[in-house]
Amino acid sequence: MLTFICPLPPPTHGMANVNQMMLDRLAEAGRVDAINVAGRLEDAGPRAKLRKTVSTLKALPRLVRNRMGGSGSAYGSVDDGSGGYLTALWTGVARLLGYRIYLHHHSFRYLVATTRPMRVLTRVAGRGAVHVVLCETMAEALRERYPCACNIRVVPNPVTLPAQAGAGIAAGDRPYTIGMLANLTFEKGTGRYLEILRRLDDAGAPVRGVLAGPSKDPAVERAIVAMQSSRPGLLDWLGRVSGEAKERFFSDIDCFLLPSRSEAYPLVIVEALARGVPVIALAVGCIPSLGHLSAVTVIGQDEDFVETAAAQIALRATASDRAKETARSLEEGLALIAANNRALNDLVGELVGG
Repeated sequence: MLTFICPLPPPTHGMANVNQMMLDRLAEAGRVDAINVAGRLEDAGPRAKLRKTVSTLKALPRLVRNRMGGSGSAYGSVDDGSGGYLTALWTGVARLLGYRIYLHHHSFRYLVATTRPMRVLTRVAGRGAVHVVLCETMAEALRERYPCACNIRVVPNPVTLPAQAGAGIAAGDRPYTIGMLANLTFEKGTGRYLEILRRLDDAGAPVRGVLAGPSKDPAVERAIVAMQSSRPGLLDWLGRVSGEAKERFFSDIDCFLLPSRSEAYPLVIVEALARGVPVIALAVGCIPSLGHLSAVTVIGQDEDFVETAAAQIALRATASDRAKETARSLEEGLALIAANNRALNDLVGELVGG
């Protein structure tokens, strides 16, 4: 049996969603005892930290019980802030109990600068712990900053293959449509997205925009509503989407824009490609590792993202044939999912087999 210690949704965020997908895969393959160390949806600040601390402390007796019951491996995701000390706590107990430890990394925040929680965690976990990372760039940074993390496995995040990959994508006579899907904040690039749309509209390019995702920032909401009011018909805001609404979002766009400065391995890039939608993204996290794909345009951090992306989109908006771009995106997206799933299946087999 595998002991699985991760925050699971709710609350919903990128790492929790990936943890849930990982748990689903593992549960299909073998016995898993899942220990949820997430806080509550309404928790924030010190209260959230206290809740996570209590959840982690409650996990420790189950680690002991599971080890006595024959569990040989413990798997968990790594908190990228002060919560790394909590990861170190259960990891240290697991090491003392003789577990084989797997730590899954989902963030670059402790890789751009060395942090004390991560130094503590990697030392407590020991050189025998397996560190699962999302790309080679992440592996190199982890190895360089934290020498104790010497046993590293590259496994990109899991992506579920759409039921009808690429189906329903037909531009027709609509303007070239630029999509963005995220928890909408300025850090995620909402302001840059709006500025690109504004520039293209001022230049008379035949474009429109579709934003998907919620925003809790009043300033972001005001910026979106202001554009909708001043430029009627240019921008639709769908709010939170999932299921069929998410599929309609992808089928209604011709290009996916990711102007975020805070990403690791964004699943939404692979989701877009697998639905025949090309991507323009900023070179952060693991995104540069996708730059070899012809359907992914990666803009360097030393470039003016707004200017470069706007120029790219203006050229595409006036192109007569979008079918080739769609076909190429779909082909590369499905190939990427297949490669990622092979690496993931190898890891799942090792985890449930141990």
